[in-house]
Amino acid sequence: MAGTIALPLQEFIGSLDNTSLPKVLQVCSGVYFQGLFKVVPEQKPYSSVEEMLSMRPVGLNDSLPFTFTSNSKMTFGSLTLAAGKALTVLSIERHKGEEDKVRCHVKGQTEASAEVCIPLSCQGEFYECESEDCYTLKEIMSSTRLRTRRFRFVKTTKCDRVLIFSPVHQVQAIMNCKFDPLCNQYLLH
Repeated sequence: MAGTIALPLQEFIGSLDNTSLPKVLQVCSGVYFQGLFKVVPEQKPYSSVEEMLSMRPVGLNDSLPFTFTSNSKMTFGSLTLAAGKALTVLSIERHKGEEDKVRCHVKGQTEASAEVCIPLSCQGEFYECESEDCYTLKEIMSSTRLRTRRFRFVKTTKCDRVLIFSPVHQVQAIMNCKFDPLCNQYLLH
């Protein structure tokens, strides 16, 4: 065939559109319960607010609000936040000529609350908190960011172990062979 480009099998498989491939769920051990899953927060620290928010499982605007803590005290103007204080990101503030910031809600000890804007470049030791966001198995497997995360069932009475989902691709190839008696070998077509 004129104009046909031969690709190595691995490159061909990598070039396929993941969303058009048939999906098969393979349970290696245990029992699969239909239901929703929550992301298990990473236990690793992030060095900036921007780094932490870039690791969110879906687009940032789609995954708000998002809650995190700082391992050290932070001061913004006249407001000082103690270490370990939960900050909930409400929105991204973008103003021309200024650094991007995240608008956060802070709940005080006496149930009073405040809002503070934190620059995305803010450095420190930040940890994500557990989110209330829930995902279906289909959503997890169709998102490259979600597939890299660990999950647990929303209803922990079924299973309290951490689950890791990863796609397994199975390729079946059909090759046409014809035996050539002159060469005493099979020829691939």
